[in-house]
Amino acid sequence: MPSVADNPRARANGRLRFLICGLEVASDLPLPGASSIERDENTDDLNVVLVPGLAPPLCGIFRHWSARPSHPDIEVEPDGAHVLDWSGHVQVRIDAAMKSIAISSTPDRLHLLPSIVTGWAIGYFLVLRGAVCLHGSVVRFQGRTIALLGDSGTGKSTLAAAAVRAGADLLSDDLVVFPDPNASRSVAAGTTSLRLTPETAEALGIGADALKRLDGADKLLWTPTCSRSTGEPCLSADLDAIYLLASPTASDADLHSFIIDEGLAPGPALLGLIRACYPPGMHGLLGPAHLQGLGAIARTVPVRPLRHARRWRDLPCLVDAILR
Repeated sequence: MPSVADNPRARANGRLRFLICGLEVASDLPLPGASSIERDENTDDLNVVLVPGLAPPLCGIFRHWSARPSHPDIEVEPDGAHVLDWSGHVQVRIDAAMKSIAISSTPDRLHLLPSIVTGWAIGYFLVLRGAVCLHGSVVRFQGRTIALLGDSGTGKSTLAAAAVRAGADLLSDDLVVFPDPNASRSVAAGTTSLRLTPETAEALGIGADALKRLDGADKLLWTPTCSRSTGEPCLSADLDAIYLLASPTASDADLHSFIIDEGLAPGPALLGLIRACYPPGMHGLLGPAHLQGLGAIARTVPVRPLRHARRWRDLPCLVDAILR
């Protein structure tokens, strides 16, 4: 994955330029895991601007108050702009013209901004533009493209990292984006950095020199080296399979290893995909076109529920079953 340091022309006009989830993005912030691009002309789909200070309290015409601290409160302003607010510490404003994201924070939250941009901000922006977004990771192995979907804590990143260690390429983490709902199987390349716990990194044998500690977080950032022989970036791929990772339960400890169910019928598959939509808990954003796109995915891509006991010794067999 080329970095801005390797590609000085990516910093045109003093700004960083990236390709992420099918968008050409000019940004004041580094976006870990996103491909840097060269552009002499201003053809950006999206501008990410860091602005000083925080706006006044939200007072828009639509409110979504979140009960989860990691999720923002959301309002739509009278001019049509969407504002995401994390308890007055971080704010994201998506303008009504759908051309820019302005982000601001208190000094103690500045380190969180790149992750918020590549996750919540771009995910919300893409859904507003009509894309279908799911919460998960995408890996490619020997011509097959596989999505691992699930809520936070279901082991998506761990399983994706184990797949990469087994020879797969990481196409995207956190966001699984279908830019055109009419092209039901085509997913766009996203960020290719995985956030792993120190325990996971150690268990997978990832050396400390390949890891970056995230400020103010208990996770490490790993950007794996692409194993494709051509070295050419993959901009999109057609999905061959989707695995729905179940949230941990007390009964998982009784599993012998793992259970991968048969492919779901389109109806149950659609319900599973709706639950996995990104941003998390924002099902009110889904319109008829989104639901139509999700239905097409449920009909054309095998969707299989997966439960596993979350034991390190089972991981190689689970990865082998998924990849092959």
